[in-house]
Amino acid sequence: MKIRCTKIQVLQIILSLISHFGRTYCWPTRKKILILLKNRYNTVISLSALDQHLADLNAGNYIRSFKRTGKNDDGTLYNLASNRQLTWKAVAFFMTIGIKIPKQLFAWFKTGVRPALAGRPGKTIPARKNNSNERSDRARSPESVPFDLGDPRGDLIPQ
Repeated sequence: MKIRCTKIQVLQIILSLISHFGRTYCWPTRKKILILLKNRYNTVISLSALDQHLADLNAGNYIRSFKRTGKNDDGTLYNLASNRQLTWKAVAFFMTIGIKIPKQLFAWFKTGVRPALAGRPGKTIPARKNNSNERSDRARSPESVPFDLGDPRGDLIPQ
């Protein structure tokens, strides 16, 4: 799968939502992603095109999606917005093209420490094994990227 500009924009929106909420995942609706694409990047795509982008990113192991359901009072189930989580492959890709990674997300990938939620301390999970095939330490300069990616937030750390 080739990563094109719109897929990178969808990944950046997921990254900015994750960093905004201070978690390792986010739960935007597809409509919210379309609105953020329009407002932030002036990109207008159809809902089916967004579904295809999300399916490609999921198949390429850049994101993980977890289906969520709710329960009505009468016992029937309904769908909620899926949880979406970036994978190490997406973080390595961002670092390769020069996009900054939030501190809590980078700490979660490198040391296995989940960010602390309100009222609860951070939990330690097993550290991820370093894969020698990923070239995350060789980041290209942002000038070599053929399009403007922007900085989704000012408090992100450089890599």
